[in-house]
Amino acid sequence: MRSRQKGFTLVEMFLAVTVMVLVVAGALTVYLASYSVWQEASRLAALSRQGSIAMEGMVRGIRGTNEARRNGLREAKAFSIPDAATILFTSGVDNIERRFCLSGGTIIYRCGGGDVIVARDVDSLTFTRIVNKRIRVGLNLQESFKGKLIDISLESEILIRNK
Repeated sequence: MRSRQKGFTLVEMFLAVTVMVLVVAGALTVYLASYSVWQEASRLAALSRQGSIAMEGMVRGIRGTNEARRNGLREAKAFSIPDAATILFTSGVDNIERRFCLSGGTIIYRCGGGDVIVARDVDSLTFTRIVNKRIRVGLNLQESFKGKLIDISLESEILIRNK
């Protein structure tokens, strides 16, 4: 007479545990890889957002289309680009000198006596006069993330109406 066995043998248990460990290890690997990609994409999006906000703020400030209205380069009685990372202009409306410049990786807007930080972690900022009626603004932000360099470059052109 044969006895009926209830339960699993030791070999069956080892096999089940091995299969379960492989499945969990595979799922964990996929999760960690996805999480790493998500973190990198999140940093890239944040850097891109920071660059876009900085560029928009500079372009609006230089054009004079910000909240103060009509105090920008379009109405400027004088402007200059003393170095590639600085633009100076004096408004024809209120006669105040304004400046955007890069100082120690930070873009600063100086208006009269006050300074406003426009962006941090900036690798380069360039102002270039193109032809007579246009200025090109170039902005490059970089950040190191897990040994990789994340790099965002933005460019915009500003039309000077009065010059």
